[in-house]
Amino acid sequence: MATKIANVYRIEYEMDKSIWTTFIAGFTQDEVMKKLYTTSGKINKINAVTHECRLDSISNEMIDEVSQPIRMRMMQLEDELKKVTNKTSVTTSTKTTPKEKTTSKISSEIKMS
Repeated sequence: MATKIANVYRIEYEMDKSIWTTFIAGFTQDEVMKKLYTTSGKINKINAVTHECRLDSISNEMIDEVSQPIRMRMMQLEDELKKVTNKTSVTTSTKTTPKEKTTSKISSEIKMS
């Protein structure tokens, strides 16, 4: 399997009558441009895109910071799945027949009297 090489791109663009510069890391220029457009809003004009450098490594602290939201979302999804699974097992194990429903309704009416 070929290893992807991360790169840092410098993008100069115009937005809201101002000139902005940003540095975005990604595997391809297309990927970086897509990220810019999805996060920056209305961009009037791209003035320059340059490949600044190869990104060889990132610190453990950065890895932790970047992966933390992913881990939190995975835990939320696991909790939601457990709730759905528990609801499904409770629902299937507590199904009642029409006769049981009638008996239950009569019992509750007797208790209310």
